[in-house]
Amino acid sequence: MTESPSTKSVTLRPLVEPDLAVLERIFTDRAQAGEFAWYGFGSTAALGRRLAEDGGLSPSGGFLGVVAGDELAGYLTWYQQYYGGAAGSWAWRYGMGLVPEFRDRGIGTAATVELTRYLFENFPADRIEGLPDAENLRSQRMLERAGFKCEGRLRHAEFRAGRWHDLLVYSLLRSDT
Repeated sequence: MTESPSTKSVTLRPLVEPDLAVLERIFTDRAQAGEFAWYGFGSTAALGRRLAEDGGLSPSGGFLGVVAGDELAGYLTWYQQYYGGAAGSWAWRYGMGLVPEFRDRGIGTAATVELTRYLFENFPADRIEGLPDAENLRSQRMLERAGFKCEGRLRHAEFRAGRWHDLLVYSLLRSDT
């Protein structure tokens, strides 16, 4: 295991094609993905196509690499969640995947704080959401450390590992920062 970097050395950057080899681990290996992120065998092929098309960044969402020290630790993704209304109300919904050796070291919290700062500085959305599994206490604590508040439960919202799982809705409003 590499030495734990300071959370001050956690940065976000656009993903590049060589990053796909690192990310492939959490897309294709159940143990690497972890119990709350395994959705069956996948690949980074769609992400590779997205990188070739627009660098993984667009006005409606994107992907960024999470870098700890000088190593790729994982990725963040975000997309628009529409709520309707005449003004077209929407929020950012985000997710993260870290390779195992970078988990439980504060890297996810630091990356989440950086992403929320980036989104609030560059887009007009007033709300960012994270939806951890109701049993994933580590992700819940990480979101709380990043300033998110738990708003409620979505019952049977995600089918994974042969059964339905509840998700919790966490949000951070612009006025919370």
